[in-house]
Amino acid sequence: MQTFRAGLASAHDALVGAATQWSLSEIPLETWGASAKRTLIRVSGCHPWVGVQNQPFNELVNQLATVERLLDALKWAGSAGFSRVMACHPTTSSGDHDLVVERPDQALGVFEVSDVAGPRGNENNKMANDLRNLVGCKCQYCGYGAEKYLATSSVSGEWLQRLKMRDDRMEELCIASLQFESAPEAGTMITRLTLTDSERE
Repeated sequence: MQTFRAGLASAHDALVGAATQWSLSEIPLETWGASAKRTLIRVSGCHPWVGVQNQPFNELVNQLATVERLLDALKWAGSAGFSRVMACHPTTSSGDHDLVVERPDQALGVFEVSDVAGPRGNENNKMANDLRNLVGCKCQYCGYGAEKYLATSSVSGEWLQRLKMRDDRMEELCIASLQFESAPEAGTMITRLTLTDSERE
């Protein structure tokens, strides 16, 4: 776990280095927004874990924010007794869980990691969709009864706290309970889902 965290942190720092060496001032003012959004940052060779040649600037920012949440999730998972990383997909939309970890007793934890921008914490229904994905997942890990977690910003954590008060919405999403595992001041909120009995069966 520690070795994986160190490797991911090193890849993160290398990508930040590539991004910060690029100058936004090179973009023409009249097309600054459209050009900055699409300008490719060369990242090839910056770290062995980076498998792409170039990334659009805005996509790189989004991916780095997710990786930072993921690093917090890994730190929390280690403190909760998880000691082995089984799978990690920090910057892809592969349909797989962002993080799967295992305790020495072979108990599993699966994480969806998100950094939703915006004041409501659920812009574009991102949190609701992540909850649905976790609840309905029948992958090999979830099939073995893995604990299910969300790792989010404190704003999205606050949205989840409000959701917890809405019994009708919780029932609609097939969630029996939401347990907040980390304090908001920790930066990244870790929330554990417990499913309704009908969804577990």
